[in-house]
Amino acid sequence: MKNVETRTRGPIAVLVVAVLVAACSGGTIDTTTSTTPATTTTSTIVVEHVSTLQDVRGAVVRITAEGTFEYPEGTSFDEVGSGSGFLISSDGTIVTNNHVVAGAGLIQVYMDGVTEPLNGRLVGSSECADIAVIDVNLDDAPYLAWSDAPATVGEDIYVAGFPLGDPEYTLIDGIISKEKADGETDWASVESVIEHTGDTLPGSSGGPIITSDGQVVGVNYAGDDLGQAFGISATTARTVVDDILAGVETFGFGVNGYAYEDEYGTGVWVSSVVPASPADRVGLEAGDLITAFAGLTVAKDVTLEGYCDILEGHLPDLPFDIEVWRESNASYYEGVVNSDQALTTVETPVDEELVGEWEELPAGESYDGYELIFDEATLVSFEAPTAWSEQAQFPWVVEEVEVGTAVSVAADLEGFETAWNVPGATIAVSETLALEYPDPADYLAEYEPPDCVFAEQVPYDDGFYTGAANVWADCGGTGAVFIDWAVVDSSGQYLVNGIFSLVTEADFEAFTHILETFFLTKDL
Repeated sequence: MKNVETRTRGPIAVLVVAVLVAACSGGTIDTTTSTTPATTTTSTIVVEHVSTLQDVRGAVVRITAEGTFEYPEGTSFDEVGSGSGFLISSDGTIVTNNHVVAGAGLIQVYMDGVTEPLNGRLVGSSECADIAVIDVNLDDAPYLAWSDAPATVGEDIYVAGFPLGDPEYTLIDGIISKEKADGETDWASVESVIEHTGDTLPGSSGGPIITSDGQVVGVNYAGDDLGQAFGISATTARTVVDDILAGVETFGFGVNGYAYEDEYGTGVWVSSVVPASPADRVGLEAGDLITAFAGLTVAKDVTLEGYCDILEGHLPDLPFDIEVWRESNASYYEGVVNSDQALTTVETPVDEELVGEWEELPAGESYDGYELIFDEATLVSFEAPTAWSEQAQFPWVVEEVEVGTAVSVAADLEGFETAWNVPGATIAVSETLALEYPDPADYLAEYEPPDCVFAEQVPYDDGFYTGAANVWADCGGTGAVFIDWAVVDSSGQYLVNGIFSLVTEADFEAFTHILETFFLTKDL
């Protein structure tokens, strides 16, 4: 069972379970045998769905999943999670939550009272609807039927499953407390969710919410510390399950992931990737952070609503762009889902193209380390040399009007601002100026630094920010280089201006490092 309160910022608890068939049948078996002196007709067995509350336990399973998952805090090797599920056919078709099984290398299923598991196979899933179907080899097993009646407030229900991974079957009573609740979470975006009062705990995820005659009115989905519990309505769950069983591709991308936010920004964190899924085919890896889909920022409100809206409009076959930050090598990637354009590194062209016709800088000792720099609004972030130990955070003011936020960093801020022999950087960002200067080159045309010789203007496009950089050489007769960089982000919402004083080749390395690590963390 997902916990809304504890899952808001932390990594997804991967809950996975395997199913065993109980020796006893919870269904009704009709047997007819007729004997004549010449022939014997063998019995015909018809297994019907469970119809009593007592027989439900034979159709509810405990699922465990094992795999390696990547979290912001580090890698979890051979992690074993536990969840619940239930049979919907006599031959071993099981419904559970996607977050229980997605990305697991081994799925095992236990029936109530059985100690040895059966291996489960993932048939299909949708992470947005948080529904998955797995199967095991069974014969004549008891199973549950979907309720045709919508859930109504005050209706008596029961929650069945194996909370906290306890192998002992648990059944808890309650009522439907809300017919339509908010289904937006950081790990899914469900259209129709019911709220109920049956106490639920982690490990209950994927278990059935049932009526007194054993019909399924919902699939356990989430709970919080306030005593609220939520289930995916039978109508929504059944539609997704039917599509999966019919071979219809659901609009799942193929990740076990969740909306994530830290000081660097927001995105969808990928804990694991489902083999042969669209995510796998485009080259996504566990530990990636999806920052944009189809040119749009995802997870801005730390839910999957925007992410799932984009998937619904493009999957299963329409191409769309994807942008990814890969922490393992501190690089941005871009590619096109549903195409042959897999993820490739976004190369920053500055380090190759900005060295042009202007005189090369003298050699200098490379900086030992870098630290993360923020503006006062924590909108701007980048890494600057640790040796540039002085910082100033201030509003960006143009003609006595505040238009944005800015930060400067240098070893000597006063020297950086008044002389050409002190390296340093200032980066500022504005929504107002983005409207006034949709083409950043127009912004650059309005400024000419004193005592510098114009060298060239270089187009800039790193896949996330586009614009240009003006290079000015031999500033103040010292041989220093001044770079005036102006870009807009992919949405056109922000104009970013960076000015850099470079004295040695080491400063040029610092400049390229700043651009490579530059990031807009959140809205103003």
